Amino acid sequence: MTLKRLALGGILLLYAAFIIRLNRPVMAAAAPAAICTWPDSTTGNWTDASTWSCGVVPGPTDNVNVGLGGVIILNTNATISSLTMTGGMITGTGALAVSGLAQFVPSVSVTIHTLGSSLPHILSAPNSGVIVRLTDPALTADSLNTVTISNPVGSNGSTVFEIGPRSINTLIMHNGNFGVTSDLTVTQIVSWTSGSLNAYFNSPAHFTLANTAVMTIANGPAAPGLYLPLINEGTVTWLGTQSLLAGPKGTWTNNGTLNLYSAPIANVTFGEESVPFTNIGTLRVNATGDVQFDYALLNYGEVVLNSGALNMHWNNYTQWAGHTHLNGGNLAGVSKCCNLDNYPIYLYGGTLSGSGIITGGIENRGGTVRLTGALTATARYLQSVTGTLQVTLTGLTDFGTLSVIKRGGLSDGADISIDGTLIVNQADGFNPASGDRFQIMTGLTANGAFQQSSGNMAPAFSGYAGLGAVIVAEPTNAALVQARPFHTQGTRGGDNGYTIAIQNPTTQTLAVNSLVAYLPLSFTYKLGSTTGVFHTNPFDFVSNGRRNLSFSPGFTVPARERREFSFGLTIDPAMPVGRYPISVDANTTLASQSNLVKLVNVAPLEVPLGAASNISVGGSTVIVQGETTHIMFPRAGLATSSLNVRARIACPPEFEPCGNLSGVYVIQEVNGRGATIFTLQTEPTQQQRPQHPDDYGFWIGTIPGAQLLPGVPAKLFPDWDAHRPCIIFDFSGFGIRPLYCVDNGDPIGTPQLYDPSGLIRDALTLQPIAGATVTLLRVPPFLPDTRTATRDCRTIDTRPGGVWSGTAGGGIFEQPGFTPAQISPDVNPQITGSDGRYGWNVVTGCWYVVVTAPGYASKTTALVGVPPAVTDLDLTLDTLNLPNKVYLPLVLK
Repeated sequence: MTLKRLALGGILLLYAAFIIRLNRPVMAAAAPAAICTWPDSTTGNWTDASTWSCGVVPGPTDNVNVGLGGVIILNTNATISSLTMTGGMITGTGALAVSGLAQFVPSVSVTIHTLGSSLPHILSAPNSGVIVRLTDPALTADSLNTVTISNPVGSNGSTVFEIGPRSINTLIMHNGNFGVTSDLTVTQIVSWTSGSLNAYFNSPAHFTLANTAVMTIANGPAAPGLYLPLINEGTVTWLGTQSLLAGPKGTWTNNGTLNLYSAPIANVTFGEESVPFTNIGTLRVNATGDVQFDYALLNYGEVVLNSGALNMHWNNYTQWAGHTHLNGGNLAGVSKCCNLDNYPIYLYGGTLSGSGIITGGIENRGGTVRLTGALTATARYLQSVTGTLQVTLTGLTDFGTLSVIKRGGLSDGADISIDGTLIVNQADGFNPASGDRFQIMTGLTANGAFQQSSGNMAPAFSGYAGLGAVIVAEPTNAALVQARPFHTQGTRGGDNGYTIAIQNPTTQTLAVNSLVAYLPLSFTYKLGSTTGVFHTNPFDFVSNGRRNLSFSPGFTVPARERREFSFGLTIDPAMPVGRYPISVDANTTLASQSNLVKLVNVAPLEVPLGAASNISVGGSTVIVQGETTHIMFPRAGLATSSLNVRARIACPPEFEPCGNLSGVYVIQEVNGRGATIFTLQTEPTQQQRPQHPDDYGFWIGTIPGAQLLPGVPAKLFPDWDAHRPCIIFDFSGFGIRPLYCVDNGDPIGTPQLYDPSGLIRDALTLQPIAGATVTLLRVPPFLPDTRTATRDCRTIDTRPGGVWSGTAGGGIFEQPGFTPAQISPDVNPQITGSDGRYGWNVVTGCWYVVVTAPGYASKTTALVGVPPAVTDLDLTLDTLNLPNKVYLPLVLK
C-alpha cells in the first residue's frame, strides 16, 4: 500500500467519526441561572431532561420550580441554586443540594423524602389544610441555617420535619404550624410572632434553645402556641402584647433566662392551666401592667419581679428552692370567690425577699423569708415548723419589715401565725442593748412561737408574737422549754431518755400545769424512771401514730429560775436507721394568763447507718462533748477555712452484701432536704483489700468552710446501688425516693461559728495559748444594764471608764446540748486553738468564764452583761509558780 493511499484512508476515518459524533444524542447544559419548571401532574425521573421546561437537567446555577401534583424521583445527587414548590413531591434515595432558598408555598401538600440533602435556607408558607413534609434522616451539617414558617394569615397549614435530632441556627415563626418528630435545638435566634410549635405523630420530641440562643415572642396575627416540651438554656423575651397558648405537652423548663413584659392589655395570658412551668434558671418580670400567668409555676431558680405584677391565674405559685425577689414588682396568688382574699404563695424551700405586695399572703412551709425591705402580704402570713424568718437589724428603726394587711371589702385577712426558726443578725456598726425591741411584723392578729433562734444576735434576742405584731426582743416575756437526749446516738434495744427543762425568765412565778411529750412508737417508757420536778410515771397512750407521755401534777418555777425533770426510754431492737425527734407541749400560767408552750420535732435521737468508721476531721479546732463532735470556725475567718474529712466505708451487717458503691456524700439536712451536698473521693494511696468485698476503703474530701451551714450536723451517706440515700432524691423537691432507700447516714460533726469574745495569752510572752479550757457560767437571777436603767451587771456601754470591774462568782455551769440552745455555739467548755481565741453568743444575762490550761494557774473573769456583745474579754495566764487568783482584766472599750 502506497503512502498516498494510507493518508486518504485516515482522512476518511476521521470524517466518519465526525459524522457519528454529530448523530449521537447530547445532554446539553442550561443557560446560566435558568428557571427550570417541572410540569404539573407529571411523574418522572430528575434526570429526564425532556421533562424540564429548560430542556436540560437543572444544574448548580439553576432555579427549580415544582408545580401541582408533580412527582420527581431522585435516585442520584443533584445540586441547584434554589427550589420553589407549590405542590408535588421529590422522593428517592438521592440527595438534593440547594445552595440558596428552598421555599414551599403550596395550595396542595408538598413532600420531600431524600437521603443526605443540603437545605441551608427554608421558607414554608402552606395554605390552610396543606402539609409540607420534609423527611431526610441524613441532612448535611450545613442544612437548616435559617428556617422560616410564614403561612398566609388565617392559614392552619403545617410544616413537618422528620429529620431526626437536629439543630437550627435561626427559626422565624410568623404564622402557621411547625412540627417535628425528634428533638430540635435552635442555636442562635428564634423570632416568634405567631404560629405553633408541635410534636407530631405522638413523638416525645423536645424543642430546646441552646445557651447561645435568643428568642423573642412578639405581636403577630394570632397568639402563638406551644404544644411540645420547651427547654430554654438561652434567653427568651415575651413582649406580652398577646397571649402565649400551650397544650398538655407544652411544658416549659427554664434553665436559662425568661424576661416577661406586659402592657396593660386585658385577657393576655402566659401559658395554660395545669401545664407545668419549671424555673431552674432566671425568670424576670419587667411589666408595665400585670402578667397573667396560666402555667403551674414550680420555682427552683431565681424569680425577679422588677415592675408590674405576676398574677397566678389558675395554679398556685410554688417554690421548692431558689429565690423569689420583689424588686419593685408584685406577686399575687390565685383569686378566690365569695369575698375571700387570694390563695397564698407557697414556699417549700429557697428564699423570698425584697419590697412589694404579695396578694393572698405567704405560707412558708420550708423556705426562708428574708426581710430586706418593705414587704406587704394581704390576708395572712403562716410559717410552719419547717419555715424560717430572717432579719438583719441595722439600727433601732432601720430594718426590713413585713406588714400583713386586710384588703377592703374582703372577709378574711391580716393573720400572722409563726413557728419554726428565726434568724436574727445585727449589721456591722450596730450594737443592740438589753431592753431594745424591734417590731418586724404587723397584722391584726399574731400567734405562735418560734421553735429556735439563730444568727449573731441569738440567743440574746429572739422573736415573740402577740397583740398583732412579731417583736424581736430579749426572752423576758415567755417561758422557755428545752429538751436534751441522754445520748444523741441511739442503740437498738438499748436504753436512752430525755431531760426536759423549763426556764422562767420573767419577774413573776410561772405555773406549769401539765406537760406532754410526743415520741415515736418504737420508744417505750421505762417504768419508775421519772425524776425531778415530775417524779411519777406519766399516763402512757398512743394517739395519731405517736406515743404520748402525759406528766402531772404540775409545779411552779420561781422568777428567773429553772426546773428540770428526766425520764428513761428503751429503743426497739428493730428500730430502722433514721432520725427520731421529740415534741413537747407545756401548759403554763403566768399572771393569770394561760399559754401553751410548744417544742416541735427537736432534740432527735439518731439511729446511725453504721457504715463509717475511723472518721477523722481537720482544718479547724475539734471539740468532742459526749457523742457530739463540734468543728469550730471563727466567723471572721470562714472564707479561708475548710473541713477535711477522711472515713472508712464498710457495708453494715444488715445490708450485706451491699454491692457496688457509686459514691459517698457529705450532707447537711435542713427541713428534710439536703441543703449542702459534697462528694468524697477514694483515697488514692490506700491498698486494695479484695478479700473483703464489703470493705470499700477510705474516702476523703475537703469542703470549703463558707459552704457549710453552722449548727447543722454533717453526715456521711454511702450510695450503694441497692441502698441509695433517700435524701439525695429529696433535694430541691424533684425526684421520687427509690425503693429501700436509707433514711440516715453516719455523723461526722457539727460545724460551729463563733465570734471571738476574748483571747487567752501567756502573761510573760503575750503569745496565744492553745489548748486552754474556757468554761462559761451564768448568774441566773442577774440582768445587764439597759440604755436607761442600771441593773445587776455592767455592759460594754455602761462599764465605768470602759473598764470591767466587779467580782464574778455564784454562777451556774451552762449546760450544752439542750434545744433550743441558750449559747451559740452550743459547746461548753471550749478549747482554744492556735490563735488562743474563744467566744459565745449568749442569751441576755450576766456571765463570766473560768480559764484553765496545763502549766498555768486558772483565772476567772469579771462579771459581764450581755447584750451588747462582748468581744474584748481577754485574759493572760500566769505560770504555776504564781497563786491562783481572781483576775479583772483592765481592757479599754
